[in-house]
Amino acid sequence: MDEKYKIPLFIGEDYDSWKFRMKIMLDENGLLKFIEKDLVNMPKKDREANTQLDKRAKSLIVQKVGDSHLEYVKEKETAFQMWMSLANTFERKGIKSQLYLRKVLLQMKFDEKNSKLQDHFLKLDKVVRDLRNAGATMEEKDIICHLLLTLPSTYDSIISALETCEEERLTLSFVKSKLFDEELKRNESKICVSEPGSSSNSSTSAFTSFKCYNCGKPGHKMSNCRFKKKKAVANVVMSSQNENELENASIDQDGTRKQ
Repeated sequence: MDEKYKIPLFIGEDYDSWKFRMKIMLDENGLLKFIEKDLVNMPKKDREANTQLDKRAKSLIVQKVGDSHLEYVKEKETAFQMWMSLANTFERKGIKSQLYLRKVLLQMKFDEKNSKLQDHFLKLDKVVRDLRNAGATMEEKDIICHLLLTLPSTYDSIISALETCEEERLTLSFVKSKLFDEELKRNESKICVSEPGSSSNSSTSAFTSFKCYNCGKPGHKMSNCRFKKKKAVANVVMSSQNENELENASIDQDGTRKQ
């Protein structure tokens, strides 16, 4: 069973994720009640019947706590006492934690150039979850408002469209879905814009690989060689000049134009 659950040892970091994994594991093994209610507070009959199960819950908790943090669970008599010792130390609760997390939430901004919406949603969801764990009440409409406030001005059009939706449809899942659709459209638009340029560049690259057999220079074929055309023109001019010279020579010798 231990190999089935790949739960990292708790070493003081990301307590919320560790707690979530542990609760799932304990629940599947029918041991969740032992971290929700202290065995010592159960009636004597129930206490005797559940002693071995509580020991099993203690064992699972200890197996998932790193050596550096075992002091928090040592000398605790029950699984509940171990669990609460960790929760009281590492769980953020109270006004101070709520103020800090609300400040983080208000300062969150989506950087569309360097981030994806999926990553942004995960960060926002984590802060909201931490706020709730700290004792704050976060309604779904509040989360939607905070999410839309994190978006840059380039999303104003989609935000305006969402504002016109019926309130019953405006769930967090619906809003995220529409924002994902918008991001997908923008990505497809970027691809369409970049394709002509890349095609042109590849054509230009292929064209520059040609080498003229007339002048030996790259970038054109012999049939389009301007040096060849210049040479042909020069030959025509030279031929014309030669004919004129022969004609003049004949006139000089005979005094008359030869037919």
